[in-house]
Amino acid sequence: MAVFVNPVSGCGAGAKLHGRLKEAIAAERLLAENVASLQFTPRKGEEEQAADAIKKAETVFICGGDGTVHQFVNLMMKTQFAGRMAVFPIGTGNDFCASISPGGKDPIAFLRTIVQTPRTTSVDVFAVNGSVHFVNYASWGLDARILAVYEKNLPKFERMISGPLLSKKTFFAFVGLGELLAYHAKVRLGGERFTCIIASNLRSYAGGSVISKTSRTDDGMIEVMKLKSKGQFLRLILSRFFSGLGPESEPISPPVTFNTCPGAPVQVDGEDYTEFFKNTSAYTISREGALKVCA
Repeated sequence: MAVFVNPVSGCGAGAKLHGRLKEAIAAERLLAENVASLQFTPRKGEEEQAADAIKKAETVFICGGDGTVHQFVNLMMKTQFAGRMAVFPIGTGNDFCASISPGGKDPIAFLRTIVQTPRTTSVDVFAVNGSVHFVNYASWGLDARILAVYEKNLPKFERMISGPLLSKKTFFAFVGLGELLAYHAKVRLGGERFTCIIASNLRSYAGGSVISKTSRTDDGMIEVMKLKSKGQFLRLILSRFFSGLGPESEPISPPVTFNTCPGAPVQVDGEDYTEFFKNTSAYTISREGALKVCA
C-alpha cells in the first residue's frame, strides 16, 4: 500500500495527520507490514516519485480533498493503475467522499479496515477532450468563473482564513456572491445560451448541493445540468438546504459534445482549467474507464 497525505488540506490538518500516520505505522505490525510508503502529495509537475509508488501498489490511500482526488485519478489513469483507491477526506468540499467513500472519523481505523477487510465499489472515470480525467464534475461558465476568482485571490487572504468566522468555505461564499452579481457571460450549447453547464458523476456538488438524487457512479452515464440563468444557479446552491429546490439534471450516455467561445471559464474537480483550455472551443466528455474505490 502507498499512502499519500496532502499537507495543506484542511488548513494544514494534513501535516498533522501525516505525523499521526507515521507513528501508527511504526507502532502497529499490521500497518508496518502492509504500508510500503508514506509521503506527502507531490506538487504539480513533480509527480514522478508518486507515479512510481502507484505503479508498485495494490492500494493507494489518499488523505486530502477533491483536488487531491483529481490529481491522483489523473496519475492512476496515466500509469494504468489496476488496484484499489481509498480516500480519507480532509479537504474543503469533499463531494467525492460524501458520495463514495466517507472513511469514518478516524483515518487510522479506516486504514486498518482497508488492510484487513477492504470493500470496493466501481467509479466511472470521465475525461474532458481525452486529456483531463475526472470522477466528480466539470463545468463551464459561472461556476468555473467563481472558482477562478477564488483561487486568484486566496493567497492574499490565506493568513486570515483560519477560523470559523473566515474559513475557506466562507471566503468562497463571498466570492460566489460577488460573481453572481457581476457575471454576465454565456456558454453556448446546441445553439442555446447558458449561464453554466455542469457535467457530473456524483449526486452532490460544491460541498453538498444536489445535482441528482438517483445518479450512480458505475452506470456509465454523466449527469448534465444546463442552467440558463443565475437564478437557476442560485437554486442549485441552495439545494444543499432544500433538496427539492434545485434544477433537474439529465443523464446522458457519453460522449457528450458541445462548443463554447475560446477562453470560457472551465473547472474540473474543483481545479481551474481556464488557462489550460484557453484556446479551446470544442469539447468532448468521454468515459475512459473505471477505478475500484474502497467504500
